[in-house]
Amino acid sequence: MKDSVTNHLLKIVIAARESRVNVSFIDGWKRIFGEAELLEVHRKIGLLYKLIDAAAQEVLIVDPDQTEAVDHWRRQLYSGLSVAATKNWMDFHGYLDTHTINYLKMQATLVHLRNGDSDIDHEELLRAKSLLLEAINEITESTLSDQSKLAIIRRIRTLIASIDDYSLTGNDAVFDQFKSAIYEIATNQEVREKGPGTKFSQAAEVLANILTSATGIQQLVGPTLKFLGLGK
Repeated sequence: MKDSVTNHLLKIVIAARESRVNVSFIDGWKRIFGEAELLEVHRKIGLLYKLIDAAAQEVLIVDPDQTEAVDHWRRQLYSGLSVAATKNWMDFHGYLDTHTINYLKMQATLVHLRNGDSDIDHEELLRAKSLLLEAINEITESTLSDQSKLAIIRRIRTLIASIDDYSLTGNDAVFDQFKSAIYEIATNQEVREKGPGTKFSQAAEVLANILTSATGIQQLVGPTLKFLGLGK
């Protein structure tokens, strides 16, 4: 399956449908998101609302005649999230009806036929995250000014967050934050002169390869990394 926000939503809804547990609404989502911290669970539920809207838009762009089906699963998901917020997980589970699953499966396939991006290699994405975490330590200990360190580390943390949120936001968020990080370096003269460090360079290569594999935009990635002195 190619990457699409509709497919991301489908995976989450299927996981929720398969989770039949007698726990609180929040604990149910902890299991789905793999999160332990309460604030992170709430933040990701917020992203889920955005994902529902994005998937609806994506489907209707591909086929405007899907309005009735889209309205059905949007209504079910929104109602479930609203009604069950302070109740039991199974109260939410009851809104995940067969029509919602079937409509999303069909529409994910429709989008797949039109979407040009391939799915990301998740192991490579996690490798990039690991390198970015190491890059933060490397930059912290570098001779860059505190102002430059703060700007680059802030951008790297935002990129890491987009990787953590990949199941809810998809390719576009990761790619946008990656390009923003590259731009941050390109416009910071001190970082360009001294370099962002080995670990960031390695992470940039991994992400550039992921971007190229998913979109085929070699003409963007290659020259950008060469301009920054990153990669081979």
